[in-house]
Amino acid sequence: VTFLVSLDGHGDSDQTDDPPSPMKWLASVWERRQPRLPPLEALLDQGRLVLLLDGLNELPHSNSAHWRARVAEWKRFLRVDLAPRHGNRCVFTCRGLDYSASLSSPAMTVPQVRLEPLDDRTVQAFLAAYLPAQAVRVWEAFAGTPQLDLLRVPFFVRIVADQVADAGSVGQGRAGLITGFVRAALNRELGRDDPLFADDALLDAHDRLRITQARRWRSPTELPERGILIPRLTRLAYAMQSRVHARVPSPTRIDYCSAETLLDHQLAQTIMNAGVALGVLDCDLDRDQITYVHQLVQEYFAARRIALDSGVDVARTPWRRDEVNPTTAELIVSLATDEPLPPSQGTGWEETVLLATEMTSSVDGFLLELADCNLPLAGRAAAISEVAERLSSSTLETLRTRLSSRTRDAQADLRARIAAASALGALGHPDLEEGNGPEGPFLLPRFVDVPAGEYSVGEVPTLSGVSSSAAVPDSVLPGQKAHIAPLAIAVFPVTNAEWARFMEAGGYDDPRWWDTPAAAAWQQGHGTAHGTREGVRHWWRRYMTEPALLQSMHDRGELTAEAWDRWLERLTMSPGEFEAHLHELYPDHRVTEPRLWRDEWYSQPLQPVVGVCWYEARAYCNWLAAGVGEPIRLPTEVEWEAAARGHEARIYPWGEDFQPLRANTVTAHVRRPSPVGVFVEGNTPTGVADMSGNVNEWTSTAWTAEGLPDLGGNVHGPPGSRERAVAGPDTRRVLRGGSWSDLDTCARATWRVAGRSDGWDYTDGLRLVIGPR
Repeated sequence: VTFLVSLDGHGDSDQTDDPPSPMKWLASVWERRQPRLPPLEALLDQGRLVLLLDGLNELPHSNSAHWRARVAEWKRFLRVDLAPRHGNRCVFTCRGLDYSASLSSPAMTVPQVRLEPLDDRTVQAFLAAYLPAQAVRVWEAFAGTPQLDLLRVPFFVRIVADQVADAGSVGQGRAGLITGFVRAALNRELGRDDPLFADDALLDAHDRLRITQARRWRSPTELPERGILIPRLTRLAYAMQSRVHARVPSPTRIDYCSAETLLDHQLAQTIMNAGVALGVLDCDLDRDQITYVHQLVQEYFAARRIALDSGVDVARTPWRRDEVNPTTAELIVSLATDEPLPPSQGTGWEETVLLATEMTSSVDGFLLELADCNLPLAGRAAAISEVAERLSSSTLETLRTRLSSRTRDAQADLRARIAAASALGALGHPDLEEGNGPEGPFLLPRFVDVPAGEYSVGEVPTLSGVSSSAAVPDSVLPGQKAHIAPLAIAVFPVTNAEWARFMEAGGYDDPRWWDTPAAAAWQQGHGTAHGTREGVRHWWRRYMTEPALLQSMHDRGELTAEAWDRWLERLTMSPGEFEAHLHELYPDHRVTEPRLWRDEWYSQPLQPVVGVCWYEARAYCNWLAAGVGEPIRLPTEVEWEAAARGHEARIYPWGEDFQPLRANTVTAHVRRPSPVGVFVEGNTPTGVADMSGNVNEWTSTAWTAEGLPDLGGNVHGPPGSRERAVAGPDTRRVLRGGSWSDLDTCARATWRVAGRSDGWDYTDGLRLVIGPR
């Protein structure tokens, strides 16, 4: 039995400060709707119920502390009332994790599912269904432009289809699209001689003339404001949006009488009827409520008020550790093992302010004021194409500098640093220098010198107490002294922003960068999936022979939810079925981008590039070295360890003791690569970031002296004997640093792991060195 409930009604404004418990409230709603069916608790006891709880972000609350308390009520409901009654299911929906809070607890994980944006194929299918005669023209107009991202949202692709059908063209940007929707609706109703618009009560004569004759609008978002209709719809939307932090049932619904009061005009009913006729408002007669047809439409009208009055203070958010409650350090203790760290709670005004930025007449002043209230939001707004083209270079530079400073501010909460870095990515990191060489444009990271000398590497005795899932006899080098020549190491791992320049320069197509026979064969598409299949086979054999290992890794958080589900399925397969599955999932083909390049979980500009094999890493170095004119390359594993540990031979890049928020490992719960540099307290004393956690980093060094694919041997040989670029695809190369999906043990600066030269993983990236110098 399916039961759909909107959570905006749990705690109405006329109730006391203590609304009924979730269980009591759900039972009362059920009884009111379904008086002839068995009681809700009876169905739960029988395990027959599917609860669909809509709008977690719309739970009424008065402030952030009250918000956490409200979510805690539902967390307790899941654990105490639902979990013991087996067979039932509960699904919460929420606009986004930044409007939400964790429902998981250490005792019970609530998996999270993200709805991905529409892909190219789906957008094209949608346009073909709604605009069969014009779909190709519309697609070609949007393909390859920033506007294409709008079409990945179902609401906007429908608006585009409607506007093209009505007017043959569309507005630019999100605000422009909704403006075009409103203009088209006004023109439609005037063309129908709707009596609501027959006189000057809602629109004056000049407004009607501009609409019907399609006179030139002064801006892409201008609407007829001389009459009362648009200003009053704006007033209503802003008043409803202001209920985000008020203790009301919902910021998106309002009872009819309250709407009349907020409109504050003798023609309030006429205004609402006109809004319904335009398709802007919807009237729910059963509940006697008024709502905007889509939350984005409400936010659009509320944004018109902000754009005029510059009221950005509504989006103010705390970011310092002494202001944020709870801090990231406090939050991760409450998360289930495999649960990702949620972003800081939003204000509910973010989308409204972003729309307002497109409509403001003074972009520079608006964004500088916004930066004082919500710096990451100002960075996101500055990246909107319709805003960027009006933004001065000085304001852009100010935002970049401030965002970069925030990412390195140890007094900022970790989530605030991540938010700042995510916004900075679209604007360009100041530490990535723009260059243009003979091979085309490139980005060059900042480098830190590593002095020549003798360094301690490895451990004596070898590392003890490591996890059974990652431990191999060669998990560290034997303790020894090693001499390195002077070199410089990049402050950050290579980012997606840097790798994009390699792709734009045709790096995957130019045979010059693939300078060994094995690399050239890989570049031509031969054996590109062989290493990946071999890696999966290795773990399949281990899981089959060690049945408890998979569960143990899952319990420690080493596997993503997707990987866990996939392995459970694989372990039911016969050897033949497993091989067929591998070849279907990982076919050999010519590779022209990192494997996770189009996955938004891994593709932010300032995230480290992942999903690249050793051949790709070396090709990138060869290309960049040719463009810059410097000996840029992968570090040897001894050079990498010397840079991470220094002459002091530190256990971790920062010192002797592990601390959870100094590195992006499973303990930090980020559960994906973090933007580079945000774990600032984990930097080396010289400022090199992310040498522990985040991504495993390829080195130039072979795993053994012979370059053999032997994970069980202990044949290291002298370091120089393992520096051979020319070797077969089954040669294993050393990766260093540990990753976001690894245990804390792997964050040790001595930790090493092997990867096939032709294999890739979602944890594998690279870091550059220049030298000898």
